[in-house]
Amino acid sequence: MGFFKNLFSGGKDEPDYIDEDMLERESWSKDQWREFIVEEAFQNIIYLEDEDQKCNEFDKNELLNEIKSNKELAKKVLADDGWQLTHFNDDIKNDKELVILAVSPKNGGAPSYRYASDELQKDPDVIAATKKGNLDDGMDEDQGIYV
Repeated sequence: MGFFKNLFSGGKDEPDYIDEDMLERESWSKDQWREFIVEEAFQNIIYLEDEDQKCNEFDKNELLNEIKSNKELAKKVLADDGWQLTHFNDDIKNDKELVILAVSPKNGGAPSYRYASDELQKDPDVIAATKKGNLDDGMDEDQGIYV
């Protein structure tokens, strides 16, 4: 597939798909991105993480690092949705308090455990936290998906 892509695009490595929203976000400031991710919905971080998303006003990796390493933001986000642990950096994934918060049954349960650091996955307190009254009905603990 890459051969044909390069053949017909003049050898350029072009993004797979760019929509109007992506083009609009290219000119956003850091503050606009922060509002979109931090205030509206943390799940919006996927748009900034998208390798095809450009940011003309600043270095997007700098902002991603700032957001992904913010302990207070992590505490707020993980208290609501432990599954979001996947988007945070290694320091957050190695913070025992935050990982226990993420794997708590009301916040994400045992499936969030897979995003913790290797060290914390072996921690007895973290393991115990995944077992306390754990998963919602219809949740497969081994797969981390609804069945």
